[in-house]
Amino acid sequence: MKIINSYQTTDGSVFASAYDAEHHEMFLEIRSGMEEYLNSEMNAYQSNADKSIARNTIISWELWKQQNEIAPE
Repeated sequence: MKIINSYQTTDGSVFASAYDAEHHEMFLEIRSGMEEYLNSEMNAYQSNADKSIARNTIISWELWKQQNEIAPE
């Protein structure tokens, strides 16, 4: 038998890496506002593939700001 380390997020999802768990937690935190923006006319990239790229970029940006203690001015 071997021990397997994993990370569980607040919604019960389980991830093999801390990064993936943090990414998912950030998604949960900002999901409603982010999806509202992605579905708005302000977002020029409306295809599903474009929205997926934008979604991952927004989440990564928010994580980066959090990890580098960047606060809005």
